[in-house]
Amino acid sequence: MNRNKNENKKRITAIVSLAVFIFAGLSAAAVIFITDTRTDYAVSASLDTESMTLQTVTAVNYKNDTGATLNEIKFNLYANAFREGAAVKPYFESDLKISFPDGMNYGEATVKSVRSGGNALSYSVNGKDKNVLTVALGKPLKNRLSAKIEIACDLRLPKTNMRLGYYGGIINLTNFFPSVCVFENGAFTECLYLPTGDPFYSETADFKVELRTDGDYKVAHSGDLKSEKTENGGKIFKFEGKKIRDFALVLSESFVVKTVKSGGVTLKYFAEAGSGAENAETKLAATESALNFFGDYYFKYPYKTYCVAETYLAAGGMEYPNLSLISRDLKEADKDTVIVHETAHQWWYGIIGNDNLNYAWMDEGLAEFSVELYFAKNGRTLKANEYRHFNLRESRRFDEIIRDLGGSPVMEKYLGDFVSNYEYVAVTYSRGHLLFADVYETLGDENFRKAMRYYAKKNKYRIARKNDMLDAFNKYADGDMRTLFGEWTNFSKKY
Repeated sequence: MNRNKNENKKRITAIVSLAVFIFAGLSAAAVIFITDTRTDYAVSASLDTESMTLQTVTAVNYKNDTGATLNEIKFNLYANAFREGAAVKPYFESDLKISFPDGMNYGEATVKSVRSGGNALSYSVNGKDKNVLTVALGKPLKNRLSAKIEIACDLRLPKTNMRLGYYGGIINLTNFFPSVCVFENGAFTECLYLPTGDPFYSETADFKVELRTDGDYKVAHSGDLKSEKTENGGKIFKFEGKKIRDFALVLSESFVVKTVKSGGVTLKYFAEAGSGAENAETKLAATESALNFFGDYYFKYPYKTYCVAETYLAAGGMEYPNLSLISRDLKEADKDTVIVHETAHQWWYGIIGNDNLNYAWMDEGLAEFSVELYFAKNGRTLKANEYRHFNLRESRRFDEIIRDLGGSPVMEKYLGDFVSNYEYVAVTYSRGHLLFADVYETLGDENFRKAMRYYAKKNKYRIARKNDMLDAFNKYADGDMRTLFGEWTNFSKKY
């Protein structure tokens, strides 16, 4: 993501003539004029379940649209946060037993090589906590040129019920390959895998992913499944996704898969036999209902596939492009609510992004309000009211606790500054929900819907900023919505 980028810029086609560049460290095959600015990823991953390791080779075609000349490219190495000795852990110590039910178990990401056009490139694993792979380009990469880089990286998967790892026969492969850091304000944004929120920050990109397994796995996935074949007792899957922010997979040999095609979209629901599979048809129907509702109310879902997978997950749910993870341990009634919330994220995070490192309320609050809206518009007024009141109660309780302690609650802050998941949820989910409910009631249904569609039209496949959202609401408001937003974000708004 670049604060100066926009989708129009991404669609510009450069009129160029063929040129040959021979750089030290970057070969002629690796540097070309760019015709669009989305990064291309080609990921090849091979899973060994005996050692629970994943060998990956990620070929990245990085297109320099930063406006600057680059001497290096940085990649987030999220999986390295699970290594022994990590200073910044993706969990709170108080949640250790929840995150690692069978005891502490470490993972690690080991970079084996970095090459370009057959030539080895210099690299280092650095950042604040070995969370970044920095690749030296040898020669400067000018604006509007691209570089092809191939990264070989081995992962040892942790035994955990977190977003990356394995537990109880299910394997969560999320944030498992090096991903390009967002370039903004003249530098690459390095992400730490923090224990609060979703500390993943990325631009939309195009993906081709091949996964080789050593067993008869069924795979929930981002993108579209292009092919699946059996070979030597295992399987080879090929996926492709365009204009998506990330790529994730969930696999199990015991998954039961229910499928339906609706409005041109193939929906798949994955649940383990004997644990959730008996309700999979019902949950698939809930998924279809949510996807169709948001497609009608906001705008049409632009992809061909949407998967939901029940998995071991310490959190209730987690969104990825075209894929939502749902905790298998939730009560059946709660699964319906989480399905709606995570499906709303396909619009707010997936298609229209935001800076979720510093403005998490923009997508989480909107997803929470979207749950209320979904229930209200589908004849479940009591459920909608209960959901609003729940978040009102949680937000009010947190506000009172902080003020009793002599503190001042803050809504807009860096994820790493939240001291607990309780604070994060109360501020971004609960108070965020109330903010958007107030906006909805101020504008009315018709103008709120128009504002959201305008916001989406201006920011589709981009990273929207707070001012982009304010501009959309102001377009359909009688007054300046900045006052209302300010009252909620600075906690001066009375309940």
